[in-house]
Amino acid sequence: MIYVGIDLAWTNKRPSGLCILNDSGQILFWETALLGDKEIVDIIQKVNDGSLQIAIDAPLIVPNENGSRPCDRLFRKHRIHGHALGIFVSNRAFLNKTYGMIRGELLTQTLLDHFPQCSLTANPENKASWIIETFPTALVSGLFPELTPIDHKVKSKKPYAHYQNDMRRLLDSIENILKELKNSSTILNQVQQWRKEINKKNHKHIEDAIDGFLCAYGLYLMDNGQAKVVSFGDVENGFIVHAERR
Repeated sequence: MIYVGIDLAWTNKRPSGLCILNDSGQILFWETALLGDKEIVDIIQKVNDGSLQIAIDAPLIVPNENGSRPCDRLFRKHRIHGHALGIFVSNRAFLNKTYGMIRGELLTQTLLDHFPQCSLTANPENKASWIIETFPTALVSGLFPELTPIDHKVKSKKPYAHYQNDMRRLLDSIENILKELKNSSTILNQVQQWRKEINKKNHKHIEDAIDGFLCAYGLYLMDNGQAKVVSFGDVENGFIVHAERR
């Protein structure tokens, strides 16, 4: 089984984070770059062994012209280890006006065309090949409850040092996980370098890479029974699949 996590940019003109794990939890690919849909497919094809799970941080099904999807409303009511999280409100009018496309829908169709073993599902089953929408900000709380609450994503409310420190806390935990999963020294050195060099200028670049990893790692844990699957919505009206440590 191959686990693919994609922190998908709203357009092809912005960097996306892509991380791919093998069935032992070792990273095969990890990068933040300007990736078109074809490039994403090409990267996956190079490591695809037939069994494939893909988690994407982007709205994949958006039938509503305005307002929010039912899954967005359900998610906002959910508590993750006692904590509530906000979520981006998705509708066709806003996404098309702001970005000129609904990229998650376009990428999903491209992936289904190239990887017909996959299905789009709101209720993933272990060891099957599928594509889901997920939300890495929530995955931090779900998979790292000991770090919650955490502000690793920069906002304007607090001094940058606060967000920098919290990102370093998250990177420390990820490094420990990667060691346990026997990842290469190259991967470990990359995480250590990010921790050392993170600043205002490169924070978003590192954040996108981390979000890609969280998407892939959530798949790995769910598929191996180490995290429970929490699902909101359905394929007809949009859905979000979330992982929480047992």
